Amino acid sequence: MKNQSAEPSLSWWHLSLIGAGGTVGTGYFLGTGIALKSSGGFTIPAFLIAAFATWIVYKRLAMMTMADPCEGSFCTYAGKAYGRWAAFLCGWIYWISTVLIMGGQLTALGILSRYWFPSIPLWVFTLIFAVLSITVVLLGARGFDIAEDFFSVIKLSALVIFLFIGASLLSGGRNHFHLNGSMPLDEGFNRMRTSLIFAFYSFAGIEVIGLMASQLTETKDIFKSGRALILCLGSLYVLALWVTMKLQAPTHFSSEESPFISVLNRGHVPIVASCFNGVILIAGFSALAAALFSVTRLLRSMADEGEAPRIFKRKWKRDIPLPSLCLSVAGMGIAIIASHLLPGIIFEAFITAAGILLLCNWAFILLSSFKLLDKDVRRNGVSLFALAILVLAISGTFTLKESRYGFYLSMVLLVLISLASLLFNYKSSRRLAKS
Repeated sequence: MKNQSAEPSLSWWHLSLIGAGGTVGTGYFLGTGIALKSSGGFTIPAFLIAAFATWIVYKRLAMMTMADPCEGSFCTYAGKAYGRWAAFLCGWIYWISTVLIMGGQLTALGILSRYWFPSIPLWVFTLIFAVLSITVVLLGARGFDIAEDFFSVIKLSALVIFLFIGASLLSGGRNHFHLNGSMPLDEGFNRMRTSLIFAFYSFAGIEVIGLMASQLTETKDIFKSGRALILCLGSLYVLALWVTMKLQAPTHFSSEESPFISVLNRGHVPIVASCFNGVILIAGFSALAAALFSVTRLLRSMADEGEAPRIFKRKWKRDIPLPSLCLSVAGMGIAIIASHLLPGIIFEAFITAAGILLLCNWAFILLSSFKLLDKDVRRNGVSLFALAILVLAISGTFTLKESRYGFYLSMVLLVLISLASLLFNYKSSRRLAKS
């Protein structure tokens, strides 16, 4: 998340660029390989459906922001709709999901680095990138905004460049796979359902625009900013997937290599593939640094609201919330240990668990909007449909072998967070009764 200033200073296109910086990362560049392998051509409708549901969630968040601008965004709205326990629940779900995203990014960066150095263990690269990201955060907010804008342009440019290269390969007759063969409708639906979580994960971060809406010069431009970002990302995502699937059969994809790198290698352009791998590495690292920068400040904000221990209010030099950073670093440490112990499944587990927790927060955005914007739920048919899509995506993670560990991990975390929120609510009620 960007450094916030006291006065509104962002234009709508700049906010869209910020959203792209926090959204486009290794979840798409690497995670889609799992979706392509399991779902084939049905990955494209999954991305289209996810883009639609993402827009509905974002639109409802934007409507609440327009009606009641506040820095806490969806956490604050959940608290106003259902009580402080809901704000506590959403805040910690968001914090833990972001830590899991960092774990997924670290693992993905290690996998991408092994493209050049296959003999080096995965955990070595995760440790290196963890240290580098911590160093970036310790440098403070100065220069971070400019760097993230630059990285955002690189990420979007990478997708555009891949489209041009892919179109060139297709024009040369390198067409290995037809998108959809004959398949029973129920099997096609199930394949699409299993890839929904990876599609939603590729849009993870769109809620950051809601968190930063107070920085817009014109608050009403929040709709324009989100619409531009989702249309841009959705179009680039789908086109890149279409080109990828036209060049290579889904059985050749895996979580051990970016599907885009795989296609370029099979297209006999290894130099371009190596350069593109470097671009993806930069994109992933920027997303990792942005997530760490964001989550440390989120925890401090939660402490200010009484939803986290007071120690996390403390700051260090350059306005760095050191206790919050230390806890986030501890989460990264667990990710490094996990990548060493479970290298074969840890990436899928991290992105699946993070995706499920993300969708739980998005569901809270919709549920909060029902209560704050229009209490007659029957008038919100489109939003209810979007809510059903979120539930469908979560249910699909249990049916796919690669996602099942992440499903179990997310369920355990949700139970723990829910119990903590009940305890928080109980203590808050006791304090109110005594006062």
